Amino acid sequence: MSKFRIEGNTLFAEGDLDTPDIEEFEKTAMSLVEATDGAIVFDFTRVEYMPSSLLGMLMSLRGRVTAEGRTFRLRPSPMVRQLLTLTGMISSITLDE
Repeated sequence: MSKFRIEGNTLFAEGDLDTPDIEEFEKTAMSLVEATDGAIVFDFTRVEYMPSSLLGMLMSLRGRVTAEGRTFRLRPSPMVRQLLTLTGMISSITLDE
């Protein structure tokens, strides 16, 4: 069962994400970015764990989306919020709470 699904302009992720999930996340995220013209939301409210490499990929996607003049929002779980805070990335990402 996939840990990622797309509904409208939102990518939902859930569970423990790990390094083997990065490829699937990248494919799913890129299909959302390419299929959507406006704002994009990443809903990570059900993510219990994720590696910092996935956070790096999120930041890269944020850069691409915002460079196109689009809005990028993240709905973090408490764990994701903590990871953003610890890495100092929380100030460079728009949270959608």
